[in-house]
Amino acid sequence: MKNYIFVCLMLIACQPDADLIPEHKVIAQVNDKALSSDRVDDAIPGFTNTVLNDDLKIKFVKNWINQTVLYQEALKNRIELTDAELYQLEQYREQLIVQKYLNNIAKSISVSDKEINDYYILNSGEFKRNHAEIHLSHLYVPNRINTLFKEISESSSLVEIINKYHMDKQPYKILLNGDLGYIQEETINPIILKQISRATLSTIVGPIRIENGYHFIQVIDRKNEGTVYPLSRVKEDIRERLMIQKRAEMEETLINDLSSNYTIINKLTGK
Repeated sequence: MKNYIFVCLMLIACQPDADLIPEHKVIAQVNDKALSSDRVDDAIPGFTNTVLNDDLKIKFVKNWINQTVLYQEALKNRIELTDAELYQLEQYREQLIVQKYLNNIAKSISVSDKEINDYYILNSGEFKRNHAEIHLSHLYVPNRINTLFKEISESSSLVEIINKYHMDKQPYKILLNGDLGYIQEETINPIILKQISRATLSTIVGPIRIENGYHFIQVIDRKNEGTVYPLSRVKEDIRERLMIQKRAEMEETLINDLSSNYTIINKLTGK
């Protein structure tokens, strides 16, 4: 929020006069101050969802208009920032420049698969499950269809049935249709959990009648609380950790190397 407020303030304070912006690029105007389409595009991240994009732009422009009206009125009333407030703005500007500088340097940082694997082996205790999990496939059918139910009872794969009849896109508020991956036990509907609690692996359980429909569940695997996640589940988490660690080390080394080029006095430490 602090960053957003700063950006808004800077946009308002730095808006050029309307006659300096090509007319076809003017999105909004308050007296002689104008907001260009380029500024709006820079401020709003590009989403593939055009409806979301348009909504964000409408809100941004409305906020700019409101803030600009208040800003101009504040200037009329001779409202000024204190030295401390100006210092805060300058500090934030410096932080932005520093982050941009560090981001450019950090582009050279990479994490190899070997580093990820080594970290996983040495720190596997960090990746233990806090809850028991069950790997499930699920199918919801709103109406009883005897031929389908018979086919399911004779099948060894619920997912194959789901794909065969294109039922993977059918949403349901209890569980989605398809391979659900590993799910924490406490998040599963109690009625379903009770029915599958003693089911052997690969067994298709059902039909289970809940509300206005029928459910089929196939238990693919179980993992107890305290077991370790496979590397594939935590690989990207480890990569992010190592990237953060490497960046911190890079920044520390950079500061130490650069400090020798500057005259630095810190009276609090006596150095």
